[in-house]
Amino acid sequence: MRITEFEWETRFRPINDSLLSELPLGVDPHHVWTQTDAGDGWTVYAGFCYVDRMGYWLTEMPWTDAEMFFTSDHAREDDEDDEDVAA
Repeated sequence: MRITEFEWETRFRPINDSLLSELPLGVDPHHVWTQTDAGDGWTVYAGFCYVDRMGYWLTEMPWTDAEMFFTSDHAREDDEDDEDVAA
């Protein structure tokens, strides 16, 4: 389920101000989000990702839907362009 970056910030409240390269020991996985390189932007996924990983975000509130993600504005615009071509 795609959400906006604003929704993510207000609903889950990130703890760190910048990406973490490593996670603290014992962190609850439901508070971890992984930022990945999307080629011409980035995507942040709930939970752990290893492919194209840029770093981690920790949030005060846990995620409940492992399919949740949001993308950078640039990557989102490219996705919308692809949808327009397919229509």
